[in-house]
Amino acid sequence: MHTSLLAGIRVLDLGRFIAAPYAGQLLADLGAEVVRVERPRPEPDRERGPYLDGKSIYFVTLNRGKRSVAFDMFSAAGRELLDALIGQADIVIQNYSPAVARDLGLTKERLLAMYPRLILLSITGYGADGPDAERVAFDGLAQARSGAMACNGTGQPFLNHLPYVDFSTLSMAVSASWLPSMSVNARARGSA
Repeated sequence: MHTSLLAGIRVLDLGRFIAAPYAGQLLADLGAEVVRVERPRPEPDRERGPYLDGKSIYFVTLNRGKRSVAFDMFSAAGRELLDALIGQADIVIQNYSPAVARDLGLTKERLLAMYPRLILLSITGYGADGPDAERVAFDGLAQARSGAMACNGTGQPFLNHLPYVDFSTLSMAVSASWLPSMSVNARARGSA
């Protein structure tokens, strides 16, 4: 009998843009049950073109294999629902700025105090502490600040439109999250 690698693992995907949503998709591809929390319509990620048959290609390519639920996480009722969903998850993925993560109660300290076995996958541009921790980052900014835009052989800084910083980030993030979740899965089955 075939069993998916992450069968029985529940992932709550709060991500936006590329790195976090695609990390959730890869975990779904490995067999995890992934629930994506969206904003109430219009969800910006669903509205981004180009479109095929009336659907955002951008959205579809980052959210295959997930279920979605939409609510306002910033409302009191939304915060309660968010906490309830977190309580059912083995892994939570988010890539909000540190300020927004704090506003939503998605700090490591709060979540691990409430749910000690939770695997929290927080993708940030500059880490959790340090002089740039509060800064927001996108792939293009990372290419520019790292010097990668200047190392393209043209003599002029050039933005690579393939978001390779996002893709390399999510690769490491997925690797860091699914290995511990395997032991969570084994404990749930009583084999560890």
